[in-house]
Parts: sequence; structure tokens; C-alpha cells
Amino acid sequence: MTLAIYWKRLGSTRQRPSPGGALGVALMALALAGGVALPASAAPMAAGQQALFSRMMADPGNVDLALKYAEASAQAGDLEGAVSTLERLLIFAPQVARLNYELGVLYYRLGAYAAASGYFTTAQSAADASPEIKAQAATYLARATSASAPDRTSASIAIGARYQTNANGGAGSSLVDLNGVPFQLNSAAMADADSNAFVSGVVHATHDLASQGDRFDIDLSFYGAPYLKHTEINTLAADLRAGPVFNLQRFAIPRSTLQLYGVVGGVALAGDPYDVSAGGGALLTTAVDPKTLAHVRLESR
Repeated sequence: MTLAIYWKRLGSTRQRPSPGGALGVALMALALAGGVALPASAAPMAAGQQALFSRMMADPGNVDLALKYAEASAQAGDLEGAVSTLERLLIFAPQVARLNYELGVLYYRLGAYAAASGYFTTAQSAADASPEIKAQAATYLARATSASAPDRTSASIAIGARYQTNANGGAGSSLVDLNGVPFQLNSAAMADADSNAFVSGVVHATHDLASQGDRFDIDLSFYGAPYLKHTEINTLAADLRAGPVFNLQRFAIPRSTLQLYGVVGGVALAGDPYDVSAGGGALLTTAVDPKTLAHVRLESR
């Protein structure tokens, strides 16, 4: 049983963009037009949402209140309600960068990557787009564009060579003590230098299951190392993992996925089988921010 926790840092953290004045005008127009409906779901958040709604109607030019109201809906698991709130504002201010950016984030969390890409593109090109909005929208846009492709394959491969003073893991002295009895080692058991080439890589393939962000992933990792003299330790190892990946937004867990997979692996030395294993596992992935992924893996073989 193996439990692994790790994270991947892809860039800087997200910064909250500054509000734009045009959105305040949109809020005023929306208030005059009939306001925003409170989401019907998430009872524990109803009181807080009602308070935010009352404050927003009392101060319709306050952009932060409107966005906090939408954020409260999203935190309550009502992403559709948050989208509805912001889309009504968009009618009156279609080119406000922050509004398009926040809508893009909501659609991204819903797994609607094509719609999210459209909003991020608009946010980037808006006249009031700050450098922070442009940078974060570009990050999300790249990931949404990649995620919206039904079938994707990527690979990374490293090739190199190395020299080792003790390539075979041998003893440093020919005389060893076995329970007080001196023992002379065979020359084959002595440390010996050698050179080897190596290749290692990872191949990732994914297929969109057309179910709000769910997909099926296949991952192959491999390593090979042929030696110049000690061909008896020529090494070949590979692992293959495959299984469905579920978008956890359906359980009100934002920016997270859970993969359940099967795994098979093997190691060969000098062309002969050395170890074969099979099992299963689970991989929980959470996007801490647009450029940071945290992973927790539990695996048994």
C-alpha cells in the first residue's frame, strides 16, 4: 500500500483583479430592471446570501458586493446560480474584463470548457483588462482549450548517459566478516565502475467522456538502462495505469477530480523477468490556483 502526497507548481498564484467602473453602471441598471434572483439551493448559505443580496440592492454600484454574492452562491454549490447572477450583469456590461473573467472561472469549474474559453478570450481583449486579468485569463484559457479537446495525447522523454564508480553495487573490500569469520569475496562481487545510457518517459492519453468534465485517462511510465560492461544489470521497467476520472463538482467539491484506476507493472534485468505487479488505486487532484495542482495518491499492489 502506497500513499503519496505531492503538488505541482506551474506559475504564480491568482490575484484578485481590481473592479471596473462599467460594472457599477451595470449593477444600477440591473437593479432598475428587476434585480437578481436568490439561488434556491444550499440552505446553510441562505441567510448569508440574503444579507449580501440586501446589501447589494442597497448599494447597486458596489461591484465587490455583487461578486461576493455570486461567490457565496458558488461556495454553496450553486454554480448555476452564480453564473445566472453574473450573466444578467453581462447584458448591461458585455465588455467588462472582470465580469467575463469570473464567468469564465465558473464555467471552467462546471466543466463547460468551450464556454469558459469564450469568456476568457473576451476578458483578455477588454479595454479595462488589467495585467493580472490578462495573465490569469491566459492561463485558464490554455487549460480550458486543452481540456475541451475530446482526445489528447502528450509525452515527455529524457535521454542521457552516466558514469558510476560502483555501477554493480559491489563491496568495497574483498574481505568481509560473517559472524566473526573472515570471508574472501569473489572478484565478481567487488565494486566496479561502468557507464550506461538511459531513457525514461511518461505518455499520457485522455478521452472526454462527455459528462461535465469526466474523462478516461491512460498513463504509461517507463525506464531503460543498458550498461557497457555489466550487462547482467541491464534494466527495463514500466508501469501502466488506466481508469476513469470524475469531476467532483457534482458533489460541490470545486476544482477537484478523482481517478479510480488499475495498474500493472514489471521490471526485467538482462532481459529476464524480475518482478511483475498488479493492483489498483485512487488519485485525488485539486487545483489550488490556475497554476498549482495538489495530488494525493493511494495505491495498492
